[in-house]
Amino acid sequence: SIRAMAPFEVQRLLRILDTKAVEINSTALVKRFLDSAMLLILPNSVVATFELKITSDDRLFWSWKAGECFAFKGMSRMGVIGKYECGVMFRVECWMRELGLVYRAVPQVTACMMHETGYCRGEYQFDFR
Repeated sequence: SIRAMAPFEVQRLLRILDTKAVEINSTALVKRFLDSAMLLILPNSVVATFELKITSDDRLFWSWKAGECFAFKGMSRMGVIGKYECGVMFRVECWMRELGLVYRAVPQVTACMMHETGYCRGEYQFDFR
């Protein structure tokens, strides 16, 4: 399961990126970690369709290009998109929890947003206190 793998993935990523979880204490550093992690784990063709952007000191906007999320495309081809629960952003959130980050997701992603709304985007608001 994604949740069970997160501790192993995060520890491996921290080691590869030569950093510690406690050092990831700003939105800019969260963005740097997530950008680097995705480049290490996902093919360039997938990373190119995903955007992370800092919108304020404590907010990180994320989005997939319309119709371009690899999970949306794959689940649609298999004919199960209506039942798919987003594992992509869940994985990112598992990483952030494993890093000990306190955040609020807007919206809370469960089902496939691309399928339900035609877009997939949201924001994380962090509390670094």
